[in-house]
Amino acid sequence: MKKSYKLTQIQYEYIVEQCDAVLQKNASDISIVGIAWLHVLNSHPANQSKYIYVFNQRSFGNSIKQFFYRTGVLLADLFLSLFSFVKKQDYQTVPENIDLLFVSHQINPKAVRTEPDFYFRELPGHMQSQGYKTAVTLLNHTKEFASWGEEQEKDKPVKILIPRRLGFAKELQFLGRAINTYFFFFRQYFSEKDSLEKSFLYELARNAFSTDTIRAFRIYETIRSILSKTNTRILSLTWEGHSWERLVCLATKQAQNKITVIGYQHTILFPSSHELKRSIGKIYEPDIILTVGSVTKKIIESTGEIKVLEYGSPRLTARNVYSGNDKVNKACLVA
Repeated sequence: MKKSYKLTQIQYEYIVEQCDAVLQKNASDISIVGIAWLHVLNSHPANQSKYIYVFNQRSFGNSIKQFFYRTGVLLADLFLSLFSFVKKQDYQTVPENIDLLFVSHQINPKAVRTEPDFYFRELPGHMQSQGYKTAVTLLNHTKEFASWGEEQEKDKPVKILIPRRLGFAKELQFLGRAINTYFFFFRQYFSEKDSLEKSFLYELARNAFSTDTIRAFRIYETIRSILSKTNTRILSLTWEGHSWERLVCLATKQAQNKITVIGYQHTILFPSSHELKRSIGKIYEPDIILTVGSVTKKIIESTGEIKVLEYGSPRLTARNVYSGNDKVNKACLVA
C-alpha cells in the first residue's frame, strides 16, 4: 500500500519561507520565477503532496522513475513540435484590432465557440457590445478538445486556444532553460551542509523540469506573441497564484504599449492561502484585483497595495426560489 504523508504546520511554514526566499532573491530571473513548485498556493492536501518529499526522502526507484517520466514528456513535446508548422495556431492568426484580452480556461471538451466563457461568462460579450474589440484566450485543460467546429462570428469575442506546445525552437529554448536552472540549484545542493536544506534544493532542482513549469513558459510566450500583434489596452486573467499568472503579468509590462492588468480572484481563500496574498514585485502583479465577495476583498486588501474591488461571480444568477404559496403543507426541508 502506498504510504501517504501530511505536512505539519511547522513543515508547511518552512516550505513557504524557503520558497519565498528563493523567489525574492531571484525575482529578476524569469527562469526561476516561472518554476510552478515555488508558488505555494495553500496547505490543501493536493498542494501538500508536492512538498512531502522535502521531509520524506524519495526512494532510489521513485527518483529514477520520475526523472525518466519528466525527461520523456519534454522530449516527446520537443519531437511533436517539429510538426507544429502543419497548421497555424489560433494565436498566430489573431486580428490586430483586439484591445481587451481575457485569459481563461477551456474545461469542457464539448464546448462550442459561441457559448459564454465558464469563468467570465457574458462579460467578454458585453464588453464587445460596448465597443471594445474583445478576445478570450483559453488554457486547454481537456485531453479531448482540439479545436472548435464552428466558424468565428464577427460580432462575438474572438476565441483563441493556447496550444499544448509551441514550435521546435521555442520548445528547445524551454528545455535549455530547464537544464540551466536545474544545474543552478543542483550546484547549491552539492555545496549545502544542512540535510533539510539539501533536500529542499534537490526537490527544487527537479521541479525545474515539471510539466507545470514548462507550461507556464508556453503560456507566457503565447501571450507575449498576442500582445505584440494587437492593440491590447486591458488584460484580464483568473488570479489564483500560479506561476503562469505571474509571467502573464510580466508579459504585459514588457509590451510596447501600456496595458492595465485585472486579476479575477474567483476561488475560495483558505486560512493557509499564501501565494495569492504576497508580492514578489509589481512587474508580476495585476493593477487591480476583482474578488468574489467582501470577505476575500478584505483579506487581499490587508496584504498589499494593489487596488481591490468586489466584483462577485457572473456564474451565479439571482433566483427567487420561494413560490409564495402558503397552501403548501406537505413539504420536507433537508439541511
